[in-house]
Amino acid sequence: MHLSLRNGFALCLTLVVAAHAGLAAQTPAAPRITTTRIADTDRATILRLTLPPGHPITSGANDLIVVSGSSGNIEAVVGKETQSSRQEAGKVWYVPKGTPHGFSNVGTESFDLIVIVLKP
Repeated sequence: MHLSLRNGFALCLTLVVAAHAGLAAQTPAAPRITTTRIADTDRATILRLTLPPGHPITSGANDLIVVSGSSGNIEAVVGKETQSSRQEAGKVWYVPKGTPHGFSNVGTESFDLIVIVLKP
């Protein structure tokens, strides 16, 4: 059997596409963050974010006040400080504008964050 370069390429491409389709069918979709807008005024936007296990979150360039709305295992990075522990509902973080930050759910159950985005 003789394969031309074109037919060989087409066969390889078909195998790659088929393999990718098989992997996609086996890989479950990552859980999504649920966002609920609680309020939006000219001074602030208030959001409730529900983070599924293992799901990180990062945000934009406004001053933020972040409140743990439920208990959970949280990794919080604000500037150069990293805190990874169980946090009870009501824990508050202030994130100044321009500060690198992120919050991750490192536990096994979803938890809520209340995020207050302060507008300039």
